[in-house]
Amino acid sequence: MMQPLNIRGSFGSKPSPLSAAFNGNNGPLSGNLNLTANGNSNPNGSIQPPTDPNEYLTHERNKYLFVLQSSKQWKEITKLPEADQKKAIMIALSLALCKKGMVMNEALQRSMQTRNDKYKIPGFGEFCSSQTGQKLFAALQEDSKSSVQFQNYLESKVNEFSQACPLNQDLLAAIRAPHPTEASLDGSIEKILVHILHWMGGIINKTLLNACATTHYALNTSVEFQNFKNFDWKGFTSRLESSDESECMQVVRKYYNRIDELSNHPQQTHIQPQQNTYHPQNQGHQVYGQAHHTQNQGQGGHSYSYGQGGFLQQRLQ
Repeated sequence: MMQPLNIRGSFGSKPSPLSAAFNGNNGPLSGNLNLTANGNSNPNGSIQPPTDPNEYLTHERNKYLFVLQSSKQWKEITKLPEADQKKAIMIALSLALCKKGMVMNEALQRSMQTRNDKYKIPGFGEFCSSQTGQKLFAALQEDSKSSVQFQNYLESKVNEFSQACPLNQDLLAAIRAPHPTEASLDGSIEKILVHILHWMGGIINKTLLNACATTHYALNTSVEFQNFKNFDWKGFTSRLESSDESECMQVVRKYYNRIDELSNHPQQTHIQPQQNTYHPQNQGHQVYGQAHHTQNQGQGGHSYSYGQGGFLQQRLQ
């Protein structure tokens, strides 16, 4: 049964949240997923190529919806007081993620229009021409319209926030390129992610760390979500949403050892794993290991819960 999409409407001062759309009659997807491992529902780690056009297209749609949800997450974080000094770069990250989701959507629409998929799935063309396939294509078009509205909102916020905190012009030009590729946007997304983590230093803030972990998966969709067979999207997003600071840190740890190219004084932050002082019973932010910085120490803040479920789609019937 098809439920109405709830990512349309006014994108003025408060954009509507990404929400539920399709709810098939086949029940929730099942699978086995480890948050810190590749997003692969096969416990043996082998990649199973898609064989069902409906399942493949739904999986690909969930991938770009996940990226768009990551974009919305950063937009919400700019409202928090502890993010005030970095809200310009955070809204630029939101814009880059939004445009990546849009590029992914456009590629999926082209695939359905040309009846051509890179995996040569049997029956792909027939499915695209079917009533169910046409419903799915219409949903992709609706997603695209809503994304354009959200992009326009983010563009206005980039202009507003960058007045007080100017952004790197090369970075902004790359994000605002009229015809960006996934690869070019990924480059910008990773630079900003590294910059934010360096700014945070060794201070643990659950809301910010969860957003960074989510961005890691949005940045690496082609690697983390390779398996199309019964991928447990609901389980994955639920685990990610409820993961604690230590689990999120495990996901983003590698970015601390990369050069912050957006800093006036590029540097690396080295987190020592043996010095983990996070304790699950503690609340708020914790210091994880030892952050070695010469300047620009990050500042922690209060912990805010942020839900990101409700946008995933099941296959159409």
